Amino acid sequence: TLSTTTTTTSTTTTTLAAAAATGPKHRIRRTHSNNDQSRSINIINQSGVQVDIFWIHAQTRELAHSNTEGVGIPFGGDSSISSFVGHEFEVQEMPDRYGQCHGPTDGACRTTHFRVSRNEDQTFTLWDNFEITAEDHRTRAMEKAKETVAGCSLEDTLHNNNNNLDPAEQINRLSRCMDQRIQQTLAETQEEIEFQASVRVDMGHRLVHYACRDADNFTRTEPLHTR
Repeated sequence: TLSTTTTTTSTTTTTLAAAAATGPKHRIRRTHSNNDQSRSINIINQSGVQVDIFWIHAQTRELAHSNTEGVGIPFGGDSSISSFVGHEFEVQEMPDRYGQCHGPTDGACRTTHFRVSRNEDQTFTLWDNFEITAEDHRTRAMEKAKETVAGCSLEDTLHNNNNNLDPAEQINRLSRCMDQRIQQTLAETQEEIEFQASVRVDMGHRLVHYACRDADNFTRTEPLHTR
């Protein structure tokens, strides 16, 4: 599958009147202001068809211009958008090269919608049933927490110890299990950080050595070593 990334910006309140006047098929100039309402979102297309994305005017409910400049997002592609909390978007199925869509009702082109929340790092994935699932920093943290303490439920503790433990010991064993798994996760994370740091340091040394031996650099130093 072909993967592309398109980047656009969303609309501030200063351009809302322009959106109502121009209608859905006209381009609206969008500006971006730095405030705590701005959000960077990503849309991933796993629907099996090409789609396009349109911002919905909050008051008139009309559609602004295509966020992909009419190119669309191919199956397997994604689009990054700078938007704001509360903004709504419509996702539209685009006809294939034969001019056909694949909706369940008379082959109509399907549409769906999503809204930008207050959470950070939002990713919206469009699936083949044309439903959208949303992920953000909160949902990812919850999933990571569940993975970390998986197998440490009270039911598992009772099952592994034949249900003969008193309540205090059950809680203690559950706590120890969770602590061990959290320590393991932290150790794995630290190992990854150290590896990435060593890669960057090694790359830095190699780049410095190359610069010192660059033939176009007339101010030269003695090489540290020769291979």
